[in-house]
Amino acid sequence: MKSPLDDAKQIDESLRHRLQGKQGPLANDLTQAMRSVSHAMESHENAEQLQGNLATLYWERVVGPQAAGATEAESVNGGVLFVNTKSSVWSHELTLYKPRILAELNRFLGKSRITDIRFRVRKLKKESVPIVPETPLLEELKSVILEPAERGQLRAQLEELIYIKDDVIREKIAHRLALDAKLRHWRIERGWKVCTRCQAAQNTEYSLCPVCRLTGG
Repeated sequence: MKSPLDDAKQIDESLRHRLQGKQGPLANDLTQAMRSVSHAMESHENAEQLQGNLATLYWERVVGPQAAGATEAESVNGGVLFVNTKSSVWSHELTLYKPRILAELNRFLGKSRITDIRFRVRKLKKESVPIVPETPLLEELKSVILEPAERGQLRAQLEELIYIKDDVIREKIAHRLALDAKLRHWRIERGWKVCTRCQAAQNTEYSLCPVCRLTGG
């Protein structure tokens, strides 16, 4: 089962790319078409409400599939877009991106129709997508056998613990390092890629893991 930390780390990278304006020619054509629809609706007597509702339709396009899968843009009231999220972690992370999300939504709408976004932790109405386990049960993890090269890397890490004088702390760290090495092996066996910078197992389409990409990879 995913932890809240996993949720935070796995927020789709396309969110950052979209909010930085990295879109291709086709995306630009679609954006222009959306703006045309938005402008055409301005003469409608309920133009404000209709354009606000368009924001809920644009939500997935703006934030990307990963974030959209954990959220639902529910409604617009008085210029405020209400978005339901599956956890407080998602609410917190998306709040950090709120200014950029607002700018992108209003770019699609052609005018500053949305003035704020309120994130609320609520049960999502849409069907949840089955989650592929990213971590095995502890007993299965303990049974993983490392390759010689992996054992060598682990041995080198454990040797560095000699400088820790507290026996209890040293043993706990050693135990954690061993489990982490086995988890990495388990994930790579199941198709995860190795980050070209930090060598961590990662399950994205990129050569760098999310942490390395965020730190300027």
